[in-house]
Amino acid sequence: MDYKLKPGSQDYKSLSDYGPQSFCFYEGFNLTYVETLKPEILVLQTSMEGAFNPVPLVTYLYADSPKEYFFEHFISDVIPAIYEYKRIGSSYVAPNVLWGEDCHFEGNNLAHSNTTIGDRVSIKFGAVIGGQGFNVVTINGKSQMLPHIGGVKIGNDVFIGSNTCIDKGLLGNTIIGDDTKIDNLVHIAHNVKIGKNCRIIANAMIAGSVEIGDNTWVAPSSSIREKIKIGSQCFIGLHSCVVKDVDDNCMVYGVPAKRPVK
Repeated sequence: MDYKLKPGSQDYKSLSDYGPQSFCFYEGFNLTYVETLKPEILVLQTSMEGAFNPVPLVTYLYADSPKEYFFEHFISDVIPAIYEYKRIGSSYVAPNVLWGEDCHFEGNNLAHSNTTIGDRVSIKFGAVIGGQGFNVVTINGKSQMLPHIGGVKIGNDVFIGSNTCIDKGLLGNTIIGDDTKIDNLVHIAHNVKIGKNCRIIANAMIAGSVEIGDNTWVAPSSSIREKIKIGSQCFIGLHSCVVKDVDDNCMVYGVPAKRPVK
């Protein structure tokens, strides 16, 4: 590649929330889709070179593994910030954590950097907000943990139960909508987006990049696979394992989760 990346100058983003100055990658082969993308720098599969109409002002780079190329530069560029946490009672918050009116931290809570909390939010004992997500990539044959530089955005009137963990996004944000209530011992992974007025009950596990609509119920001990989309007004039954998308107004349960047979 003739183009030289400048260390420390890249705006690393996913294709779901990139801007005109962003550095992104795409591992697919949809030529029509590629021609709609307009980041500043886009890494593609080597076989894609010369196969599509380039978009003006986009710099294209090619690699056998666009994801590995992208994260190799990402890891070398991103140095997680080191800062002192502010103590509030028995809880600790990073310097750039923001919260609204009438919020309550019950105790032994930890709110990491890039966390924004709305009004009237209650966070129970031992909950951790905005910690590093779990994402392992192989770079040059070596497994490495990816540093997360995104954040967490929590809406108004949200309840977060004891010992629940909500991880920050890798590049963007993990989002919890207004009036959503989350029980104890729930794990919400990086880049998850949960809508308004949802109920996430004890011991549920929601894997990375899952999207859940409004007014949806996730019953105790349910697991939702990464990147699954669940609609609004849905019910996920007790101890279910969701491995396929769920449409609006559906009830599913079981392992794997399915709609009930009429």
